[in-house]
Amino acid sequence: MQDRQDTHIQWLLGNICNYDCSYCPDHLHSNDTRLYNDESLADSIRYVANELRAVGRVPKIEFVGGEPTLHEGIITGLSSTGSNQPGGNKLTTNGSASLEWYTENSIYFSEIEISYHIPWANMSHIKQTVNYLKSLEQGPSVIVLVHATNLDTHWSKAVDAYEELLDSNINTRLKLLYSNFTRGNQYLPYKNYQLKYYYESIGEVFNPKETSVVDPTGYVPTRRQRNMFTEETVQGSNMQRQGRMCNAGIEQLVVWKNGDIYRGYCKAGGSLGNVKKRTFHVPTEAIKCPFDLCNNGFDRCNSFI
Repeated sequence: MQDRQDTHIQWLLGNICNYDCSYCPDHLHSNDTRLYNDESLADSIRYVANELRAVGRVPKIEFVGGEPTLHEGIITGLSSTGSNQPGGNKLTTNGSASLEWYTENSIYFSEIEISYHIPWANMSHIKQTVNYLKSLEQGPSVIVLVHATNLDTHWSKAVDAYEELLDSNINTRLKLLYSNFTRGNQYLPYKNYQLKYYYESIGEVFNPKETSVVDPTGYVPTRRQRNMFTEETVQGSNMQRQGRMCNAGIEQLVVWKNGDIYRGYCKAGGSLGNVKKRTFHVPTEAIKCPFDLCNNGFDRCNSFI
């Protein structure tokens, strides 16, 4: 029997969120777009899982967009998708759901990524949640990403939170943020001392000569000089996929906010149908990349030739 192949799906759920982070664009947390009621979301999850399974794929779903745990339909849908469960799915969350929620629902996820947002996150609750998940015999893997801006006060608080989580033996990383999130991949103008700390935290060496904006007057000290850099600066040749055959649509899919399905965030090849209208056509072949750069991190996880 031919091995069944995993297809990883990022499912955007709209902008219903219980946080109001200053660095998050308003349209991502304005609470005015609930695109699914719980019943239609559960039905859509079952539909996509069944369509993929019918062609020998194993659906692995990651829920993002606003705060996924505010949508009861994700659990209703996952609990009725048969062989896809338990586990195999990913939850990207701000970690605010109750411990009771995780007690009842962690079985549906093999990976949980908690975004730690200052000043909204509750440190004691995050610790309690992570320690509970770590205590499970076959629980999900958990990582906490502490979001840090380039503002000195916010950066300092983010580093304090990061170090406290590390001291608590919790898997954690700092996360750098974009200045034009959802519209491009330009990072905030982080200062030299901030990037030095960040790169040391991931075991790498920061070279400020590549990106620093040097103050010709000498007024701004070197450690506080800002850096102008993009995702391309960091990723380099890993973003160059033009003309290569990409397995987007086979290894990964994206369910857009309106229910349209694409091979990736790049939308190469156009829409594959809509989950609400039940018009999803599962692709079976790789696609030739038409773009200069692969600008999305999720898209870059696809293999290519």
